Amino acid sequence: MKFSRLLVAALGALGIVAAGYAVGQVSLAKVTSVGTADLFNDVVNGVPVAGNRYATAAQIDGVPGYYALYSGADAAGQTLTYTATAGVSNIVSYSSGAAITSVTITTEASPGDGQRECYVGAGGATSSLTFTPNTGQTLVSTTITAGVSNVPICITYVAPLKAWYRSS
Repeated sequence: MKFSRLLVAALGALGIVAAGYAVGQVSLAKVTSVGTADLFNDVVNGVPVAGNRYATAAQIDGVPGYYALYSGADAAGQTLTYTATAGVSNIVSYSSGAAITSVTITTEASPGDGQRECYVGAGGATSSLTFTPNTGQTLVSTTITAGVSNVPICITYVAPLKAWYRSS
């Protein structure tokens, strides 16, 4: 009798281990797109607390979103300006080959530490490129005068210094 109970207990334990292993082999579906109403659970500073905290994609710093700087078919010869907003880290303009005359990008008003903002002129060069720091921020030792076709130019924000530094 004891042997059969022991055998049932051992088989039960083996079943629990096998079920745990099977669950561990499940692969999660990859998120292929994020909607504006989607929420992400946030464990602030890596410390779990009672109650969940959620953030939208736009509230998460450094999410690689983009903004098409020129809505026309071809930005060649245009003078373009843009003030970065939350959730935009890549600013793109397109030219059919002729240079874009001038691009001025004002940095985001409330960037997170380590946040990047990048500009790329696709198809043609940018004759004059200027990053302008937003109120209370500085742009440190960064001389950017022009953009080479299809080569991103990026700056990174260092929050403790309230400064942007060229990072590519």
